[in-house]
Amino acid sequence: MTGSIHLQSWLWMAWVIFTLLLGPAQRGFAAILFTDNFDGHSNWSPPQPEGDTLMCVPGGNCSTPVPVGYNDYRIAAMESCSIRDGNHNTLNINGNYPRGGTGKSLQFWSEPCYSSSGSWGSDGLLGVTFAPQAEVYVRYWMKFPPNWIWDTTSGSSPMQKFLHISHNDPSLNAELWDFHDGTQNKPRFVPQFAKYGGGTYRIQFDLPFSPLTAARDNSASNNYDYYFGPSPFDWTSAGGPGDGQWHCYEYYVKLNSSGGTPNGFFRNWYDGHLIADETNIVWVPNGDNPANWKWNHVWLGGNNSNQYVLQSTNEQWYAVDDFVIYTPMSPSDPACNGQCTADGRLPLNYVIGGGQPSDTTAPGAPTRVRIR
Repeated sequence: MTGSIHLQSWLWMAWVIFTLLLGPAQRGFAAILFTDNFDGHSNWSPPQPEGDTLMCVPGGNCSTPVPVGYNDYRIAAMESCSIRDGNHNTLNINGNYPRGGTGKSLQFWSEPCYSSSGSWGSDGLLGVTFAPQAEVYVRYWMKFPPNWIWDTTSGSSPMQKFLHISHNDPSLNAELWDFHDGTQNKPRFVPQFAKYGGGTYRIQFDLPFSPLTAARDNSASNNYDYYFGPSPFDWTSAGGPGDGQWHCYEYYVKLNSSGGTPNGFFRNWYDGHLIADETNIVWVPNGDNPANWKWNHVWLGGNNSNQYVLQSTNEQWYAVDDFVIYTPMSPSDPACNGQCTADGRLPLNYVIGGGQPSDTTAPGAPTRVRIR
């Protein structure tokens, strides 16, 4: 792979001004908002802090700067399990696990313990801002090693987050990562893996979402679960997310057209196959204008609830590569190369910077199974 970040600042500012003048249902043209295959970055690995969470915000005095083109990052403090091992920082950009065998990728290292607060641990987030959008696609490729371990303790429900899409208010830097009450990061969509039943259930997409509410709280938050395919399709099945291969994850979120109107939705695809399609979502309530709450921020990564049994190592990794944020494409757009889907998605073989990798062929389509 060649090339790196294709986000030109003057285009970005022009797009911001243009989209702020548009209502949520108006979209004049398609746009690639952000791309990164990580190859153009210097190796990057901010140290995991001791005692407190490390939060690097725009304009902050951070010992390890935010990677070029990104907005912020956050890393949880070391816990007892990371102090015992400590071989890897949580966030890393390097050439250890690139898609296609050359170049670089972004890696997250997780640890087998909760945070000091007694809940989710191993938090690591790398954030990017983009021009506000009423609808947006987020796509990247992700790889988990075949020896990834899930917690099998009776009664546990191990989960791993890996993405946040939200409306983020940049004037609230002190609350950049507020995911609870208030208005910061509302609305928000947070896909994650779930291996319920002490790891005995088949792998599922757990899809939490938090609309903005009139009460400015989490009262409308909900989540839906989808199996990746019919039994016995599971984590390490051929074509499963834990088979040691690269797989494509894509998400689409669209605001409701006016406050309180139930016509917003989200969708997600796995290797190009539709897994979830949720409609009638009220992302923005009556009394608020969706034009003021557009999607404008994505975090890669997230924390987990996975107290797995230690084996040969205390830490385990997953990698992300070929990351792109865009609005629905028109068939004539050059990025489509005549292959975009009817709903405006880029073709599965879309490659950032050209030079198609060797492992872009997707496995056979799983049959989606929905549970609610």
